[in-house]
Amino acid sequence: MGRSRQAVGAVVLALALALSGCQRSQPAAQPTPAPPSPSASATGRPARPTAQDLDVAPTRDPVTSVAGRIAIAGDPGALVVDEVAGEAFVVGLPGEALQAIDLASHEVTGAIDLSGTEPLGPRLAADPYGGVLYATRALGSWRALTVIDVASLRVTDVIDVGSPGLWSAAVDPTTGTLYLMEEGTRGDGRGEGDLLVLDGTTRAVLGRIPLDVDESQAGIAVDPVHGRVLVSDWDRGRLLVIDAAALRVETTIQVVASLATRCENCLGGLGSPLVDPGSGLVYLAGPPPAAVVEPPQALAAGTGWALPTGGPPGAVPVQPVGVGASGIYVVDPEAGEVVASATVPDPALGIDPAAGAAYLAGQAFSDGVRSVDVGTLTVSDAIPVAGGVRTLAVDPASGAVWAAAEGGLVVLE
Repeated sequence: MGRSRQAVGAVVLALALALSGCQRSQPAAQPTPAPPSPSASATGRPARPTAQDLDVAPTRDPVTSVAGRIAIAGDPGALVVDEVAGEAFVVGLPGEALQAIDLASHEVTGAIDLSGTEPLGPRLAADPYGGVLYATRALGSWRALTVIDVASLRVTDVIDVGSPGLWSAAVDPTTGTLYLMEEGTRGDGRGEGDLLVLDGTTRAVLGRIPLDVDESQAGIAVDPVHGRVLVSDWDRGRLLVIDAAALRVETTIQVVASLATRCENCLGGLGSPLVDPGSGLVYLAGPPPAAVVEPPQALAAGTGWALPTGGPPGAVPVQPVGVGASGIYVVDPEAGEVVASATVPDPALGIDPAAGAAYLAGQAFSDGVRSVDVGTLTVSDAIPVAGGVRTLAVDPASGAVWAAAEGGLVVLE
């Protein structure tokens, strides 16, 4: 499917490149929805997996080397892999050209302009078995949910869900249910986000779950095997475990003890959850696990200390911070507790249950991508990737890792 768009993709990509380089005097208009392409309802699309299909044991090794580098229009932002379509999708900034890249040939096959009116680019979520991409935008004129048909790479719907802004999103592959982090309306500041739940077929709102988290930083993961949705609370180091059937928070787990009190100067928080559906365990990156101590000064450079909000220097416990170290935490939602933790070189950005590995990388100070054994938390040597890695996407079919790095995409196998 991807290669059939190759010729037209080159023309469209040239247009996207031109768009990314020009200055707009007027805000870009929202795209006019196009009718779904015939392939969007084709009977040949694979059936959705069952929960049992996602309960897999490790059958392959983690990636070990760079297999290719791909130049794109702009600096890579949001990135997703659609294993059914056989393509990766990445947003190039500025200009916000959503570009499709064939997973096998590594060739750009098409592009569409998703330009908005504010500096934050769109975030992406893929529903491979529904044949669509979802783009969310938190600010500016595009606060609705944008639906993109992957076969034609055209916008097929722009849905106003009555939200003041949409942030991260995740899809349950077994049902197509879409989970979105939206700005809360219960106050005048961040920290009151809601989890918005949409039907994947009708896109009707199924419910809103009030969450006391910073919506701009919260991450979402779906565990269809155990019927859970996991939401991370960046500021306070918590994991919220949501019953997907009842649409309610069933457990709140304090993952990073030193973040239990809001911290004014802390230079790190709890990252997005990575879930292993087979075991049900959740992996999260955060500050290095360490005892909280009382240093003589409130804040020091490098591997120093950050003073929690409201406390005088030297009088309250503080959280260790610094460049070059992170923590990875293993949470058992069933038990409601952290079952393991370790200090690692970089934050966790992706997981491959079939390889029994999570992948680590750092945006600015990392020397590459590492794998960490999800059972032992043993960290591998780095696979060199120049320029730092902003985000990762794992191809569930092949296990290849796609990394958004400075200057384009890097594929690791």
